[in-house]
Amino acid sequence: MEIRSAQSVRRQARRSAALVAGMYLAFAVVWIVFSDSVVTMLTNTVSQGALFQTVKGLAFVTLSALLIFVLVSETLRRSAQAHLGRALSERRLSLVLEAVNDGVWEHDVTTGAVAGAGRWSVLSGYQPEDLVTFDAFLDIVYPDDREMMIRAYEDYLQGRQSTFEAEYRIRASNGAWLWVRARGRVINRTADGRPVLVMGTFTDLTAVKESEERLAALVESLRHSEAEIERFAHATVHDLRQPIRQMVSYAHLLARGGGRLSPIEQAEYADFVREGGDRLTVVLDSLLATFEQRSLSGRFRPVDLGQIVHQVMDRLEGEIGRSSSQATVGALPMVSGDPVQLALMFEHLIGNGLKFHALDRPPVLTISAEQDGNAWAVSITDNGIGFAQDKAERLFEAFTRLHPPNEFPGSGMGLALCRSIARHHGGTISAEGRPGEGATFTVRLPVVAQGENAYSAL
Repeated sequence: MEIRSAQSVRRQARRSAALVAGMYLAFAVVWIVFSDSVVTMLTNTVSQGALFQTVKGLAFVTLSALLIFVLVSETLRRSAQAHLGRALSERRLSLVLEAVNDGVWEHDVTTGAVAGAGRWSVLSGYQPEDLVTFDAFLDIVYPDDREMMIRAYEDYLQGRQSTFEAEYRIRASNGAWLWVRARGRVINRTADGRPVLVMGTFTDLTAVKESEERLAALVESLRHSEAEIERFAHATVHDLRQPIRQMVSYAHLLARGGGRLSPIEQAEYADFVREGGDRLTVVLDSLLATFEQRSLSGRFRPVDLGQIVHQVMDRLEGEIGRSSSQATVGALPMVSGDPVQLALMFEHLIGNGLKFHALDRPPVLTISAEQDGNAWAVSITDNGIGFAQDKAERLFEAFTRLHPPNEFPGSGMGLALCRSIARHHGGTISAEGRPGEGATFTVRLPVVAQGENAYSAL
């Protein structure tokens, strides 16, 4: 129910005042007319008339004072009751708003003035004097949400919508973006029905929205995991089939050949069986490493990538020495993650740079990092054999090899594992190849909270 307009309240006050004045005027007229008649009937002399006139005047003043006292007392009593009622109502409203964690707002449509109350200051950090106009409030609304919020509000004020309700983001006084749900309704209109005063509430939805985002990220992660498991299953079947066929075929030849096979042939067939077994072991070990990486994931904590790379280089020291490799490591950042998984990812990436080197030159690796928006871009560049750029995405598929196993050994699972680790850390990995010149693998990981994103030196 809407509150009456100010004009209506003033008209009612004038009517009440006119009624009181009329009653007093009628009382005065009746008193004067009838009191003079009574004085004339009761007095015989001039002196008696003067005395009665004096008594009549004193009686009139006394009765007038008594009437004024009654009227003023009643007016003050009603005013005090109304004030107490408003105070109790405001207290109840304040308790309710504190219980539901809501703030209160009001907007004077005619002047553009706005005001906040309740828990508005607690929610936003702004004091009442910080935002006193509607335009000032619009300045703290998230730019992408501003047009939607204005349209919803105007639709309500113009009568195109029966209620006003909108969810949008506002910038708190500390610079953080908060999700709020605003509701409101007109409580004061002009005589011709135009909105004058709108009041409503703010509800903080930040925690709800963050939970929704985490849930969406979890669903997306599960979707990625399901797709990866499906790809792994197809790739595993494909990669297991060849060594198993090889083992079975040469085992049958050995069994059927019996004494007809020469010792050299028997040894050759046995080598083929053993080769198939070794290949089968590599595939199974790769699968085991992949699923162990998933199951052993610990809680994220600040990780010094410089220290991680240093540890990986120490583990690969023998291979670095045998290939006469040179490695240049720049300043690397602190990130949030699982140090075991991150070390495994960099071990594969650095190991690939050492393995896929050109025969006519020793491997040269450069590891560097730069901030790219809200992510750290960590690059591992080598001068190896490289690859065609149109093959870049295939590199990250399970059991994918661009070269035969006898040329460059491996399971084809390393880069698939790297992509899985990068995604688990909320990042990405990409590859850029230059045939005959080398390759660059770039891992992008989120920048951690301010104060932890300093560079570290190796």
